[in-house]
Amino acid sequence: MLVRPSIGFVVVCMKVFFFSHKIDDSVHWQSSNTTISVMHCIIRLLLFSLCSVAATPPTKGPFDIRKYVVEIPALDETGRGAAVYHPNVPSSSSSSTTETVNDEDHANATTNTSPQFQKFPLIVYAHGFAGGSIALLGYDSFFEQLASYGFVVIAHDSCDMTCHVKAPTNYTSCAGLPEVFPDGWSSYYGETLKVIEWSHLSTSVVNRLIDFSHGIGIAGHSMGGQSTALAATDRCVEEWNITSAALHHPAMGDSKDFPDHNIANNISKVPLAAFTSSGDHLCNASYSLKYVDDSPTTELKLYRNLVGWSHLEPVMHAWGTENPFLATFTAFWFQATMLQNETARDYLVNSSNKDSLCNYAPMAQCFVRNA
Repeated sequence: MLVRPSIGFVVVCMKVFFFSHKIDDSVHWQSSNTTISVMHCIIRLLLFSLCSVAATPPTKGPFDIRKYVVEIPALDETGRGAAVYHPNVPSSSSSSTTETVNDEDHANATTNTSPQFQKFPLIVYAHGFAGGSIALLGYDSFFEQLASYGFVVIAHDSCDMTCHVKAPTNYTSCAGLPEVFPDGWSSYYGETLKVIEWSHLSTSVVNRLIDFSHGIGIAGHSMGGQSTALAATDRCVEEWNITSAALHHPAMGDSKDFPDHNIANNISKVPLAAFTSSGDHLCNASYSLKYVDDSPTTELKLYRNLVGWSHLEPVMHAWGTENPFLATFTAFWFQATMLQNETARDYLVNSSNKDSLCNYAPMAQCFVRNA
């Protein structure tokens, strides 16, 4: 696979080093080495973000996709928009372009409540640090792929780097506001729960498309991976009918407010997956492994540490940092754990299948098991 450098890599590197500065006191900006640091980051992205993966698992599901933007008033004031992706089936418009949709107008127009309408499970996705607002577009290809496997995917654009509201609210009562690192991220998981609440409203754009009988799937990247872990803790799971969770390159789960000082120790009621890579030099693979190892859940656990690829694995298809198989195996994870789909489960656990999760590409470590 040919890597084509662009100015985008420089922008990414600036964000990468700002993030590192925020979470690691040992990183210091100095005018004499800033250029060297940025170039070092570019080289790492070139070397680790892309790997020629000689795999044949599918990268797209059977459905064409409709996508649009909605407003969810309850979201943090940093951004009240959310991107919606779902299969383009008769219960939705024939449009497949990005648009802005008004809830009330859509509710009035969608009057056919026939049980023949096809419905799909919901996955709520939380973006990573500096991944909100316009940067949410970086996840566009990933969201399209994920939805094409038969899911409604909703991703809020609020809390680009942190949420404005950090005080307790109804949306942060289930896990509280634990001390997490970096400071100021503890309320972020409430955005996921706000999206879940909105999806249940009879006037929401997506309500008629969602099959709530399988519960809710939640996922997130980096900062959003940490917040997804908080939303997957036991009380939140019970209150919000969350049935499966997937973490993509999550920020660390250390917190003195949980048993043994880790969020994962309070994740005991849902299947838990963590996807990371050896080329992630922001959120070390050990963070992901600790979530999976420390969780006492008796449900399915997944840990995938892929050789190469960077922290940006879910994003920026146009710049070549996105791994197209991440969406595939995330979809198989939710199909297997929410829908009990045996074909999807085979792609996760069958060690004799050369296209299965742990076989399709070189792995630093990979396992799928019941606790």
